[in-house]
Amino acid sequence: TPKDYKLNIKNINGDTKCNISEIGDSKLYRWTVKNDLGLAQAEDYMPSDSDIAEYIHLSTLDSWNEISIWYSDLVQSRMEFDSTVKEVFDDLFPNGFEQLSQNERSKIIYNYIRNNFTYSYVSFKQSGFVPQKPSKTIKTSLGDCKDLSTLFVTLAKKANLEANLVLVLTSDYGYNSLVLPSTDFNHCIAKVKIDGKDQFLELTDKYLPFKSLPTSLRGATGLEINLNSNDIK
Repeated sequence: TPKDYKLNIKNINGDTKCNISEIGDSKLYRWTVKNDLGLAQAEDYMPSDSDIAEYIHLSTLDSWNEISIWYSDLVQSRMEFDSTVKEVFDDLFPNGFEQLSQNERSKIIYNYIRNNFTYSYVSFKQSGFVPQKPSKTIKTSLGDCKDLSTLFVTLAKKANLEANLVLVLTSDYGYNSLVLPSTDFNHCIAKVKIDGKDQFLELTDKYLPFKSLPTSLRGATGLEINLNSNDIK
């Protein structure tokens, strides 16, 4: 790295020392492991490698807030409440939403997405992290996790609900795969506040009842993207 560049480093499941030397205007970081026996043969249901093997994590970011601000700016430019989205919203709430509880409003939007859209699994399609506009998701009846979650949040906010996106690294990657600020997420869900309590929603499973979550989200690593301010939660 450049000599004055700050590199964040964290060892997990080990204490291999880093040797740092200077070469001209640069720093060289070197880790050396000799005669390592490796891991035993894999067994069914054993923990992820990231939880039992030594890993050295590197990051050029100083805080998770940097990622939250970046993704918030990126997503909010896509969350357009245009005529297509308005038509859907009016169909969902033909008599308005003020007389409905927060739970009822959330459930109506959730069931609409669950019953009318097909989940398209492409690893964070649409240029990696950029969700498609809600109107495109509606017109194609197709979307990946971030597309469907963005549609939910757009409709939820119009129904006067406090909702945000949550970037997730699912638990099958282990508990220690994302210990320093990084964009290495593989999933996106929605969070909505119902009667003062946070509720996380998985929007990609047609057979998942309202408020239910798959096992892949139990113990998962998540980063809430605050779409109202630059403050991370």
